[in-house]
Amino acid sequence: MAMPTLHDVHIDGPLSNVSIAYRNETYLADQVFPILPVTKKSDKYFVFGREAWFRNEAAERAPGDAAKEIDYGITTASYNCVVKALAHVVPDEVRMNADSPLVM
Repeated sequence: MAMPTLHDVHIDGPLSNVSIAYRNETYLADQVFPILPVTKKSDKYFVFGREAWFRNEAAERAPGDAAKEIDYGITTASYNCVVKALAHVVPDEVRMNADSPLVM
């Protein structure tokens, strides 16, 4: 596997607070963590492949020796926010007569 190139490690406008890695389908993390707020309707983010996280290449080293070096890959993906909405009209008379905590 080749090391990342200059093009692989830089994209226009990347998100700095998210990346996507391998996810075990039995874990509930995506149901527990909140929605990630973004400032743009669309942009890109970094993706680290599963092979970067599940490896067993560590080797013993003597004091002062350099650690074994490894390669890893990085790609990018895009997101696009789709706006969805629902509305329900509450008449002013109902809204003004509502008790707390129902005051809208």
